[in-house]
Amino acid sequence: MKKIAFIFTYFIIFTLEAQEAKQVFSYEQFMRQVSLQHPTAQQIQLLSERAKQEIQRAKGQLDPSLEANYDRKLFNESNYYDLFKTALVIPTYYGLSVEAGFQYNSGDYVNPEDKTPYDGQAYLGLNVNLLQGLINNERNTIIQQSKLLTDINSNQARALLNTLLYDAAYVYWEWAFAYNEVKIWSQAYTLAQTRLEATRQSFLYGDKPAIDTLETFSNLLDRQIRLQESELDFQQATLALNMFLWGENTPLEMDKNMIPSPFDNNSLDTQRLNQIISDLPQNHPELKLYEFQLKNLDIEQKLKNNKLLPKLDLKYNFLANNATNFFPSSASNVVDNYKLGLKFSYPLLTRSARADVSLNRIKIAETKFKFSQKRWELNNKIRAYLAEINIYIAQISTLKQNVNNYEQLLAAEYEKFRLGESSIFLLNSREIKLIETQQKLLTVQTKYEKAKASFSWVAARLANF
Repeated sequence: MKKIAFIFTYFIIFTLEAQEAKQVFSYEQFMRQVSLQHPTAQQIQLLSERAKQEIQRAKGQLDPSLEANYDRKLFNESNYYDLFKTALVIPTYYGLSVEAGFQYNSGDYVNPEDKTPYDGQAYLGLNVNLLQGLINNERNTIIQQSKLLTDINSNQARALLNTLLYDAAYVYWEWAFAYNEVKIWSQAYTLAQTRLEATRQSFLYGDKPAIDTLETFSNLLDRQIRLQESELDFQQATLALNMFLWGENTPLEMDKNMIPSPFDNNSLDTQRLNQIISDLPQNHPELKLYEFQLKNLDIEQKLKNNKLLPKLDLKYNFLANNATNFFPSSASNVVDNYKLGLKFSYPLLTRSARADVSLNRIKIAETKFKFSQKRWELNNKIRAYLAEINIYIAQISTLKQNVNNYEQLLAAEYEKFRLGESSIFLLNSREIKLIETQQKLLTVQTKYEKAKASFSWVAARLANF
């Protein structure tokens, strides 16, 4: 019986690659471009600048201030008073401020305690909070919290970038899956076309019945539909990938000749993964956030504890003898020229202050509980993803072996068909089984890459791609 060799060899056709020049757009290249050019990544870089400005604004609490005040009253041709005061106030980090000023008060009805020498009077003064507010006060609390904001914003930037890269990694491997699925169905469709042509030739030579051509044609149509569906999925995956492609604040589109990296199915360094797990509390931004919250609450606790102390404010002004002359040669005892004031206050029950202290302690306890819970959650998640990775590695090895087995079975079926001991139906069945196994392998390979990305995401290591 004359046979038409309708298949030249399965392995040549199934490994046929497109003739166009293809360039690999690697996972590392993609992640690097996202981390540098994506608008969200650009916004993240502004967080450090924002923290610097917050510190500068907080340090404004220590800015010297220049003050001036002038009051005058004339009535019925009488000069009741002319009151003028100017001062330079310099606050300090602790509960102390330095003041230098000049007063000139005159008039017919000036309060005796406000009278000054004829040429006015300068003074040098100190304002001191002797108890409450001396060491811990609102000024230095705001400054300490603003400095902590630098670490908080840096930590937040890491968390946001980690999430951005996780979304990007997920989309990349979806794109890689769609590309390889198109590749599988394209090769299957090409093979079905070749078989249909060969079957038609066999029918014309009288070697095959007409029903074989119908079965082969139906198989071709089925694969054509699968190929079209996979191409649609690939187009959608490419559009999703384009959402992450930016350059110089301009959105980019994936070149049609770009292809994804081949799947990396090498076993992972178990020792390194275990080290990542052990380093989790020290490096993870979500856990570091709780650490910064506790530091912030500790700063507030010191201030609230200080509020339990009585208020005792001292005000001392060293007065010039005349105008700006603090040490005239004619004065017998210049240290007697001063103005002194003390102000004391203390709420007898201190209920508000004691409640603030207790509430802040409760916040500290709650934050510690949340920290422990979050650490436990992250440990469990990371171990779960590690278990997935190990399972997928084993499945990939099994499926690769199975793909090889089905290739050998299909090759044997071709040989039987050549000898007239098989049929188109059995050939199609062998091919479909091989394609299904290849798709399973592709699915598991994609899950493996996603699991690696998820592991790195939970461990906050995606920026180390």
